[in-house]
Amino acid sequence: MTKFAVTYTYSDDTGTRDRIRPAHRDYLGTLVEQNRLLVAGGLESEGSAGALLIFQADDVVQVRSWVADDPFVQAGVTTSIDVTQWTPALGSVVDSFAVL
Repeated sequence: MTKFAVTYTYSDDTGTRDRIRPAHRDYLGTLVEQNRLLVAGGLESEGSAGALLIFQADDVVQVRSWVADDPFVQAGVTTSIDVTQWTPALGSVVDSFAVL
C-alpha cells in the first residue's frame, strides 16, 4: 500500500479544538485499529499548531475521504490540509513501515 503524509494547520480557536479533541482522537484511534493510520502527532511552530498524520491507502482519494470525516476537519478547526504521497527511505522505522 502507498503511504501518505498529511499535515494539518489548526486555527486559533483552541476552545473548539479542546472541545472536539476527544472525538478527534476516538476517530483517529478507529483508523489505527483498521490499520489505515500508522502514526499521528501534534506539530508546534512559532505562533501556529497543527498535526502530522501518516496513512496507508490504495490511493489519495481514500486518504482525503478519511481526513474529511475527521471531527477536527468537520468542526472547521483546520485552516489548511496537505496530503502528499510519502516514501519512507531511511531511519529506524523504515522496516516496520515496509511490512505494513
